[in-house]
Order: sequence, then structure tokens, then C-alpha cells
Amino acid sequence: MGRLLALAIFIASPALAHSWYPMVCCHDRDCFKVHAVDMEEVDDGCWEYRPTGVRFCGEQVKPSQDKYWHVCISPAGNPVCAFIQMGM
Repeated sequence: MGRLLALAIFIASPALAHSWYPMVCCHDRDCFKVHAVDMEEVDDGCWEYRPTGVRFCGEQVKPSQDKYWHVCISPAGNPVCAFIQMGM
């Protein structure tokens, strides 16, 4: 019984981690939490994820639903969405 419960929690964990990401942003774990210092506002409405240089602009930039910053980058390295703490 304990193993079954542990397996169920393990399988559910990725879904719970992505529970608030919009489907348009998250395709098979494209989204992940980042440090605020790794995000830089580069233009009006555009943000760059400094470790990769990927830029998010316009509709790609959304308010975070928790106290963290997140980015969603496709497997090809294309920007999908960035979730930032607004007003920071």
C-alpha cells in the first residue's frame, strides 16, 4: 500500500507543479522556476532570461501566480512565456 501511494504522489507531482501554468505556455514541462536576478527588463515590456539570452515580449510576459519567477522555453530554445512578479 505504501509503495502504491508513493507511486501515485510521484506521478502526480509534475502535474501539480504545472497546475497554474496556462496550457498555451507549458508543453511537456517547458516551464521552470528561475531566480529574479536572472531576468532583466531590456525593452518596454520585454524581459531577457540572462543565462540563455531568450527574450520574452508582449503577450509572452504574464504575472506570476506565486511568489516566484518562471520561464517557459520550447525544446528548440524559443520563448513561450515568462511569469514575472509585477511591479518589481
